[in-house]
Amino acid sequence: MPDSPGDTILIPTKERLFLSAAELFSKNGYNGVSVRDICRSVGIKESSFYNHYPSKDALLEEVYRRFTDGMNSNTPSEELVDQLVRTTDPIEFWLSSYRRYYKNSVSTLEGLLWRIISMEQYRDPRAGEAILKETERTLSLGTLIFSKMIEHKKIPPHDPETLAHEFFYAGRAIHLEYLVLSAYGWDTAEVEMRSEEHIRFFVGKIVLMEA
Repeated sequence: MPDSPGDTILIPTKERLFLSAAELFSKNGYNGVSVRDICRSVGIKESSFYNHYPSKDALLEEVYRRFTDGMNSNTPSEELVDQLVRTTDPIEFWLSSYRRYYKNSVSTLEGLLWRIISMEQYRDPRAGEAILKETERTLSLGTLIFSKMIEHKKIPPHDPETLAHEFFYAGRAIHLEYLVLSAYGWDTAEVEMRSEEHIRFFVGKIVLMEA
């Protein structure tokens, strides 16, 4: 909270509309929110909405764009992946990555947008496309990471793409549980522990086993 009026951060009305819509969509679904609801939460007249967005659907389109852009911008470069893999134990690498990913998935704007897209994926093909693009991005990143682990002899040689698929698809199911629990404010300790057990088992018992 600002300490004085001079510290107030002025957020443009268009951005306030977007952030308010994202919050409302994530709670009530796209169809459960009207332009009037969004304007009321921001404190502007409904007619003023159209000075910033041509329609409510344009706000949803912005949700999809920002989600994809945000996830892409958070993708580390190959050089950074190489450095981290080279200097980090494989199990600790994945534990640290997953802890950060879990926290960000509920505490950042991208996490909020992920919830909206998850709700809309069976209604709106644009949401389905965003989900598939994010899956492709995750698997590509995983393939790169496992490739670097093999290159630096952190793990025995295996097909890195297969490793990424086997590792991430199981991890995504656990993460889905985490998101559901978090959405209702329920305890996530057990599922977080299950995620770490998955990592330790996969990396420690499978990946590190000699072929």
